[in-house]
Amino acid sequence: MYKQMIQIAAMLILLVGAANGQTFDQNPKPEPIVGAFFYNGVETSPGVLEQAGSTRYGNSYILDSTGEWETRHLTVSLNYYSSLPSGATTLTILGGSWSMITYDLNGQYQGTLYGDVVSGVIDFKPDASGNVINKKTSAQLMSTGYLRPFLLPIKRRLRGTLEMTTNLDSPQTSGTLNLNF
Repeated sequence: MYKQMIQIAAMLILLVGAANGQTFDQNPKPEPIVGAFFYNGVETSPGVLEQAGSTRYGNSYILDSTGEWETRHLTVSLNYYSSLPSGATTLTILGGSWSMITYDLNGQYQGTLYGDVVSGVIDFKPDASGNVINKKTSAQLMSTGYLRPFLLPIKRRLRGTLEMTTNLDSPQTSGTLNLNF
C-alpha cells in the first residue's frame, strides 16, 4: 500500500509538471556550472607591488576552457602578501576577484558568474636541480552573483578551488577549476 502511494505521488508530480510546461528529462545534461574543468591561458599581469605593506595587487590571468557542453572564459585577479621569509617558498593569497563567461556549443552567451577569491597560496618550489621554474597557485573561490540566468537558476553560492601552474619563463598557465554548491 505504501509503495503504491509513493508511485501515485510520483506520477502526480510528473503530471503537474507537464501541465505547467515543465519536462523531466530522464538523462538531463549536467548542470553547466558545477564540476571540474581544465583551463589554459596566460598570466596577463604580475600585478602592482605596494612596497610599504609588501602586498601585490592585481596579479591577473585569462584562461579558457572548451568542454563537451560549453566554452568558458575565466579571468582571475589575485592580491597576495609578497614577502618570503628566508627559506620559505609559499605566499599567502589575501583576496581578489574572478569572473567566468559561459557560451554553449553554438556560441550563444549563457551567462556570467562572478565572485571573490577568499584565500589560497602561491608556491615557488624548486625542482630536483634547485631551480624554480613554475609558480603553483591554489585559490579558494566563492560566487557572489551572476548575470543572465544559466540553464538552471543559481540559488546558492558556488564554492570552488582553482589549481593552476604558471611557467616562470613564459606567461603560459594551465590548471583546473572545480566549482560545487
